[in-house]
Amino acid sequence: MENRRKALIITATVVTAALWVFIFNSLGRPWVYALAVVAVYCAGMTFLLRHPFFRALFLNLCVLALALAGFEFYFTSQNEYSQHKYERIYENKSGKHFVVKDPVTGFSSLPSEKTRAVRTMDGHKVYDVTYTTDSLGRRVTYPPVGNPDTALIFFGCSFTFSVGVNDEDSIPWLVGKYTNGRYAVYNYGGYGYGPHQMLALLENGLDPEIARYKRVLVFYNLLDLHVQRSAGLAEWDRSGPRYLLKNGKLVRSGTFADNIKLIDDRWAGKLEFWETLRRVELGIQRFFSPAGRTTAEHEKLLAAILEKSGQEVAKAYPGGKFTVFVWPGSEHLEPLLQDAKVSYVSLAPLLPEDFTHNAEKYFIANDGHPNPEGTSAAARAMVDYINELMP
Repeated sequence: MENRRKALIITATVVTAALWVFIFNSLGRPWVYALAVVAVYCAGMTFLLRHPFFRALFLNLCVLALALAGFEFYFTSQNEYSQHKYERIYENKSGKHFVVKDPVTGFSSLPSEKTRAVRTMDGHKVYDVTYTTDSLGRRVTYPPVGNPDTALIFFGCSFTFSVGVNDEDSIPWLVGKYTNGRYAVYNYGGYGYGPHQMLALLENGLDPEIARYKRVLVFYNLLDLHVQRSAGLAEWDRSGPRYLLKNGKLVRSGTFADNIKLIDDRWAGKLEFWETLRRVELGIQRFFSPAGRTTAEHEKLLAAILEKSGQEVAKAYPGGKFTVFVWPGSEHLEPLLQDAKVSYVSLAPLLPEDFTHNAEKYFIANDGHPNPEGTSAAARAMVDYINELMP
């Protein structure tokens, strides 16, 4: 009887561990199921274990797991995104994943490859497109005509890279097309990037080929969410370059992974309850701290990174110009850019009037990135500004 009880304990432990591995590898928001499994396991242990202390311990753990599962179920049900299963599939000749490790930015796009990118929601296609990259992992752009003397360099996140659309519909490609190939255009945008990746690239030195142009115009596409990314709050960017403000001076401080955290973001990032706690914490800080101290510090860091990026552009490319394109919804950051003396352009007045409130027309359904109509509108707005600079 004793041997049978021990065998049951070992079997239950192994099955629970196997279920955890399966749940975390198969589900985007696995914690409700994982905590339910823990509750069942702990309940079983209260019957299988004989010592009163351990029986009481596992009984309390069972109750705790059930309570946490209930909290997670509630917060997940409040998040529409969490109710769906999203998948990304990448296919190319090399058989490699499209996102690869990078010593400068933490991660980048697979170089010298044509990759089919498919995203699905609950088994239905959201988009099915092709990404083509050059030898440095940059997405290809519209080929210049002849030998232009001016280069246009675009930095930013997935909006700049133009996730969810084909190469010829990406924003940098369309800028080259709408300017009739007069400029050499480079797309340094990256999925999940922030301004800290741009600064790290500039400090490390861009492609030496760019230095041969007489004039280099560098643009950064700024979205409000880049505030948190530059502060290291993106779960996927643990190996990204970390910058800090010390006594008002911007300094490089390794990577975000150098920050020891109590909870591993690879797991916590899947926990809706944890993300809700982060939002509650931010709300409390905004309520009790004048002007939202923590958020303000993050915004100052973002502005300092953009200011330093402009300085790096001026140093590397004499006569060059650095400009920030401020996307709709991010205008509250403009005073910070003014204080930092960062040149910027608000895109909202240059975009179609219905751009901000007609998501179905300009953005990919069930995704949020600009669709071909959206990238075209953004590219034309940018070209309007570029034409003013380069009549």
